[in-house]
Amino acid sequence: MKNTLVLIAGAPGSGKTTFAETIGELNPDIFTIAADDYFYDDFNEYHFDFSKLGEAHQWCQDQVLWAMSVEAPLILVHNTFTTKAEMEPYIKLAEKNEYRVISLIVENIHGGETRHGVPPEKVDLFRERLKERFQP
Repeated sequence: MKNTLVLIAGAPGSGKTTFAETIGELNPDIFTIAADDYFYDDFNEYHFDFSKLGEAHQWCQDQVLWAMSVEAPLILVHNTFTTKAEMEPYIKLAEKNEYRVISLIVENIHGGETRHGVPPEKVDLFRERLKERFQP
């Protein structure tokens, strides 16, 4: 396998997007995507709609499939991925398209705030769900 899919997990404000953008700036062949990208309009303004979250995740998966179809060498998906089930569709795409998968968890040790205005109590819920992934 020569191509890689990186699934970047973390609570809102942890730095997932910043990390993905930083790596993506290194090479124009690196493809970065998140379900949150679905909610940006043509003026780069963010308009989250919870009722469209399923559509956003399907769109994100479709974008990853497209990137794989053009053999993007490195694909970075920066979603919260608080459960293994949220990662499964991407892992299946990777297996089908012969991409290796790397999972990274980004932690908010820098005191960053979410770009999308997620309330602190919701951020705490995301952090707790991530912790549960690592409980035996």
